Amino acid sequence: MKKEQAKRKNILISPDYRTHIGIKLRKKRITLNYSVGDIAFMMDIPERTVISMEAGEVTNIDYYVEYAKAVRYPLETLRSLNIPLEPLRPLPQERKDKIRLTQLIRERIVKGGFLKDRRSVEDIRNELIALKLIPKDTSFSKKIAGIMRNLVDDHSVTVVEKSGRKNLYTTQLAVVSDEPQELHAIASEKPQTYSTPQKKASVKKSGSTSKK
Repeated sequence: MKKEQAKRKNILISPDYRTHIGIKLRKKRITLNYSVGDIAFMMDIPERTVISMEAGEVTNIDYYVEYAKAVRYPLETLRSLNIPLEPLRPLPQERKDKIRLTQLIRERIVKGGFLKDRRSVEDIRNELIALKLIPKDTSFSKKIAGIMRNLVDDHSVTVVEKSGRKNLYTTQLAVVSDEPQELHAIASEKPQTYSTPQKKASVKKSGSTSKK
């Protein structure tokens, strides 16, 4: 009897399936350009718990289920139980905007080869401005710095050295997010720029005037 209980206990604490699920969820998170903080916000838990889940260290399967719902990862258990793939708390617009900016940086800066040379946050900001993807707004430097820290945590880029107080970033040999993109509805909107609606309207107006 005791041997059976011990065997059952060992099966329950086996990290194999949790490690597998944690890796899958982490890859899905990165594919969607979500940060650990985004997942923590949607699940209403500490960031360290999210990191522990991705490492397969959390024993409560309910956490993995909630994580899967947040990133809409179709675990078979969720499908069979018809559980809606929705997080406990939807992301606010500020976080959605950061996810869109993360997507731009991944596609145009990381995958685009801009980080083959060592680049600072200001270099990245100026490149995005040159590509007409963001406006000339100094507030984007802080946003980009936060995103680059997340990309370092995800092992998508690395800090090679510091120039004064500024980090210099470069791509690693293997980029985690090289898998086929399975974008969330938020990320799949693929915004072209961060221009304000007023600016867009003025462009259209000037275009119509020139036609006349």
